[in-house]
Amino acid sequence: GITYGIGEVLRHKKFGYRAVVVGWDRRPQWDVSEWNGVQGLPSGTEQPFYRMLPDTHDCEAYLGGYREWFYVAQENLEPLPPHLRRLTHPRIEGSFAEFDPSRARFWPLEELA
Repeated sequence: GITYGIGEVLRHKKFGYRAVVVGWDRRPQWDVSEWNGVQGLPSGTEQPFYRMLPDTHDCEAYLGGYREWFYVAQENLEPLPPHLRRLTHPRIEGSFAEFDPSRARFWPLEELA
């Protein structure tokens, strides 16, 4: 099933960047079987995939440049401690109403909820 919700901030286990969930699919909506981050996963493509906005600074540090969004297998995601959950991305303001420091998550605008 779906483990993470919209607004949660997670880390990619393999590539290290942090990102916020903006949507998910119970199974991938296109062929991801050859993707580097999916090959060798225990559940392969038979798992939920999340649409995520990555932290701008993490993209520079871990991936060498800005990325608009990612599509990530559930098995590649892990929770973060609350103090690491605040992100920067140009689309966060248009997707989320606010960051809630008490819960260390973003609250989505109505369109995403």
